Amino acid sequence: MKVDKGSHKMGLLINRRTLECDQNLLSVLEDAVESDLPFFARAYPDFCLWLRATVIPGLVSGERSIWIEQRDESIVGLLILKHSKVERKLCTLRVREPLQNRGMGMRLFERAFDVLGTDEPLLSVADSNLPKFQRIFDHFGFRKEGQYHEWITGSISTSIHDTWSTVNTAEKDSTKPRIA
Repeated sequence: MKVDKGSHKMGLLINRRTLECDQNLLSVLEDAVESDLPFFARAYPDFCLWLRATVIPGLVSGERSIWIEQRDESIVGLLILKHSKVERKLCTLRVREPLQNRGMGMRLFERAFDVLGTDEPLLSVADSNLPKFQRIFDHFGFRKEGQYHEWITGSISTSIHDTWSTVNTAEKDSTKPRIA
């Protein structure tokens, strides 16, 4: 847990290592989700089910991490990350509306790069959210690569990749930067 006492900023990393040190972190996460479900639920369809069935087991196995950004004890940002042997993915990034367009998304992307150990993660972005992320993509040098049908929501999502490489979808090489 990192605390900046001057501005009451705090970030909380939940992963396998931090859970081994403090198993109460799962309760902290579940309490946060329960108390603020509308904020979290907009991040992913059936968020609670996905959290319990996929994310929490991934935290325990070491394939997922969560970063919760707080200001004055309120959750203002969220990252859910996947770092398996085959992919490094930023699964979810949420920033509260009052803090959008003020640099928090950029800082959370940088935090994701640190936790994932790469500045070239896989990202999935619904087309409806592309305008919200365009400034971040431009800043970090990501570009649109393609579109695909999102099986979870039935919506169209866009693949955006880092400008330094291209992706052969048949390879699924996790070392290549991409937003899918």
